Amino acid sequence: MQEKEEKVVEKQRPVAGMKALSLGAFCAFGVFVIAIIVGMLSVNAGKKILLRHSSSAPLEIHHDG
Repeated sequence: MQEKEEKVVEKQRPVAGMKALSLGAFCAFGVFVIAIIVGMLSVNAGKKILLRHSSSAPLEIHHDG
């Protein structure tokens, strides 16, 4: 009886490790995608602000030197 239980435990360990590895990879990829989406949204928001202000008057850049 104990031999069967040991065999079952030995078979489950690699599968559990692969599940944890695949879950970690999926989470890392998900965080990467979320970071790209947030970056794109902030760039688009800044672009809209610049276009709104530049359509009424040209942008002035002050440079000392």
